[in-house]
Amino acid sequence: MSPDLHRLIDGIIGSINESVLPQLNDEFARGQLFSALYLLSELQLRADWGQGWLREHLAIHEAAFNAVRAAGPTATAGLPPPPFDALGDETSVPRLLALRDAADRWLCDIQRWLDATPAGAPRDAVAQAVSQALKAQAALELRLTPKPAYSKVAKG
Repeated sequence: MSPDLHRLIDGIIGSINESVLPQLNDEFARGQLFSALYLLSELQLRADWGQGWLREHLAIHEAAFNAVRAAGPTATAGLPPPPFDALGDETSVPRLLALRDAADRWLCDIQRWLDATPAGAPRDAVAQAVSQALKAQAALELRLTPKPAYSKVAKG
């Protein structure tokens, strides 16, 4: 997304927060406007054509792949192979999104495999790798989620 579009969205959000939201007395209208602000913030984040956030997400997957491989062949017997080994210099956002989705499906497959596999040292190493990946993904999403000013939504 161009810097001009970022500034435009920031300006819209700022104007609504500073000028419109404080003037609304109807709680339903305030809630609707707050939802619109949140969606604008989310749009600004997700429509970013930069690859930084997507590459961060894929780096989490790569770390999970490596941690599962490090558990050894005994631990990984019967596991589906990861969808990719390393990202390299891939620059196509649609391709990066497809790799992210494939890696997420792989983590889901691993979780199903974990459910069907008895506890033990090799299985536990894989479970720990998946757990760390899921925690890292959640932390990344929390960091990227817009933080609206709740104080401006509540009157009083």
